[in-house]
Amino acid sequence: MARTYLSGDNSRGGEVTAAGGTYSHLRGWDAGVRVTAGRTNDDRDVFTVIMTKGSHDAGSEQVLGTVTDTPDGPVWAPHPFAGAHRNAPAGKHA
Repeated sequence: MARTYLSGDNSRGGEVTAAGGTYSHLRGWDAGVRVTAGRTNDDRDVFTVIMTKGSHDAGSEQVLGTVTDTPDGPVWAPHPFAGAHRNAPAGKHA
């Protein structure tokens, strides 16, 4: 059984779903967001949220933060450089 499940809609209004996978990337021409899925050392879900420059610029990205599963439920942790400056180093993400 897959640990991740992707769902969304397409341009025709239909739902798109898939089991498995490690990332999704929703993007416009000049802005986008990628979410990557991973596991912590103690086998909990962790998702990294990354700002991208959309379809026109595949290079520049900035890690915004992570959502990690904890015993008390999901927790958001912003990346130290998130929002500091648009050219701040992305750093290493989970």
